[in-house]
Amino acid sequence: MINQLKASKCFDFNPFESDLLLGLQFGDPSDGAKSTMLQISEQVNSPQWHEKMLASYSQ
Repeated sequence: MINQLKASKCFDFNPFESDLLLGLQFGDPSDGAKSTMLQISEQVNSPQWHEKMLASYSQ
């Protein structure tokens, strides 16, 4: 779904930045939730954002 929104270019205008952090978010993620977040991040984020996610949530 998020990839369809990106493809429709609905994020190409204000107030959005050119490179958004996208994905699933949990307040206090379990290990399983972290894994899910990283899998989704890899699919929907730029390599730069995904690297930041990996640095933050990888164990």
